[in-house]
Amino acid sequence: MTQENHTYYNVKFFEPDLKKYYDVYVKDVFPSEIIGLVTLQDFHFRDETKSVLLTSEEEARKRFSKTERMHIPYQHITYVEEIHMSDTESKNVPFIHQFPKTEQPPTTTNH
Repeated sequence: MTQENHTYYNVKFFEPDLKKYYDVYVKDVFPSEIIGLVTLQDFHFRDETKSVLLTSEEEARKRFSKTERMHIPYQHITYVEEIHMSDTESKNVPFIHQFPKTEQPPTTTNH
C-alpha cells in the first residue's frame, strides 16, 4: 500500500463583519480575477467520525462546507501555511485511539 501525499494550505483570515477569525484548510490559494482579492478553493475538513472534533473546525465546517470558491481581501489574511498530508489512517498512529460507539473512554480519578 503506497501513501499518497497531498498539499493543503492552512489559511487563517479575519471576517470583519462577524469580528471573527477562521482557520481553514484548502487545496488552492491564488490571486483572484477580482482585483485586490485572494481565492480560496476546495475546502478540506477532517472526517466527522473522528473521536475528537475541534470547536473552531466545527464552526468553519458549518460556515464553509458548501463553499466551492471564496474571494477575500488579501489584507484579511493573517497567514498561509503549506501543509503536506499523507493518507495515513489514524488507527496506525500509536497515540490516537478511536472508541467504538459502545465503548466509553476510560475515566480518571484523582486520589
